[in-house]
Amino acid sequence: MQIIFTAVGQRGCTFLDWSFHYLAGYKQYWSIPKSGWQLLPANPLQQIQSNAHLHRRNHPTGLVACEEWLDRAQQYTEPKDISFYCCFDDRVTFQAQNGTARYAETLQRCMDRGARVVLVESDLPLPGIPNRDNTRYDPDTLCNELRIKFPDRDRLPDTDPGRLREYMAFNMHYLRLRDWECRTPEELQTLAQHTGFYRLNFHNWIFSGEQAIQQIMHHLNRPIDSNRWQQWQTIYAQWNNFWKPDLQWAQDLDGIARAVCSAESVDLEPYRMNLVKEAELLYVLMHQHGCGLRHRSHSQLPTNTRDLHQLLSNRS
Repeated sequence: MQIIFTAVGQRGCTFLDWSFHYLAGYKQYWSIPKSGWQLLPANPLQQIQSNAHLHRRNHPTGLVACEEWLDRAQQYTEPKDISFYCCFDDRVTFQAQNGTARYAETLQRCMDRGARVVLVESDLPLPGIPNRDNTRYDPDTLCNELRIKFPDRDRLPDTDPGRLREYMAFNMHYLRLRDWECRTPEELQTLAQHTGFYRLNFHNWIFSGEQAIQQIMHHLNRPIDSNRWQQWQTIYAQWNNFWKPDLQWAQDLDGIARAVCSAESVDLEPYRMNLVKEAELLYVLMHQHGCGLRHRSHSQLPTNTRDLHQLLSNRS
């Protein structure tokens, strides 16, 4: 069986890929680039606690490569299951090139050829740069990320935190995942009619992962190795602890902005604040409430909305 784990945006597909192989009881997985077996890590977070990248899953770059890798996967006779992560080519040009339609067509063709597809989707505008390495307020690392996200890379400001925060807020349409990255595009809705298609809500994957993975394993007709279940639960709890503050932030952001404007006290520390989230808050304040923040030079904003209220400008 060939399984494609995919998402429009960063949705934990690597951990999902590892979870499938681990809970199916496999000790190895088939590497398409190396045409051979690779050891499945007992814990994909062992070296990098904020993601599962110790698991070197199959990762073709672009939609054309996805179908080429499926060609290769279907030529093998030895492995029982081969999985890989399908992604589109370039986030910046994706929408302009009718990317959602090409994405849906690629997945449809793969399923028509017998592949199974698990799509992880979200209905919240998640940050375009998750705080993977817990750098939080490291402007140098952030600038490196921004050079990937922004089309006008040469116009990026220097690494002054205040200037970066303001620049990101004014260019949030590049940074914040767009609607077609947050919600299932119309072109993908028709895929649900295919028996090989499974939709996994990202919120459920993070907050109800045990039930979610059981349903996926059932859909893929693979029993869960009971000897590995308890260990998987422990590893899952470590992994989803990274994502929870980001999802909660996306869910609460509008209310937080209102609290800033009304001088209501809300502690922001549980959201694991960073420059990107501060820029998102500034973006919402500007576009929904018509106000900004004074003192651009702040390297880190206060972590209570009542204190942030004192920095508001142009408030009525």
